[in-house]
Amino acid sequence: MEYRTAVSGDIEVITSLFIEFKDELTQFQPDFVKPFRVDKKPVGEIRELIAEKISNPKGQFLAAEEGGEIRGFAYAAVEDFKSDVYPTHSRGIVDHVWVHPKVRNHGVGGELIDQTLAWLKKKNCPYARVVTVNKNPAKKLYKEKGFEDTLTIMLKKL
Repeated sequence: MEYRTAVSGDIEVITSLFIEFKDELTQFQPDFVKPFRVDKKPVGEIRELIAEKISNPKGQFLAAEEGGEIRGFAYAAVEDFKSDVYPTHSRGIVDHVWVHPKVRNHGVGGELIDQTLAWLKKKNCPYARVVTVNKNPAKKLYKEKGFEDTLTIMLKKL
């Protein structure tokens, strides 16, 4: 598996895989959230989002490639964390980590996370944040990589 920075020529393929990734995550959502995950944004909007992330100077979009095919991806970015009380500081964001089902459990996701964390460390981020749903099996991998539960977001059906 080769790990590289995604380029503009990857936008179409990553857009397609990104939609697959988000559809897959829906299965881990509470039943009352799923109805909001049926209709999708137009593909053009999703493509623009991917293009923005790939070209973001404060971000890194990684692609895991095997035999000329993208088999996984991860996005990391540096963001300014603004608090109502505390001074603004930079933090790392690890987002959109996905591995094709055919190559899961072979270390691809772990390597994508390792490389994004190394990149964030080079950018002098004191810590990295990842957000995932509780039932996502990847949560186990995040914990293995040193992420800790620090915040709970609770939803209630109205």
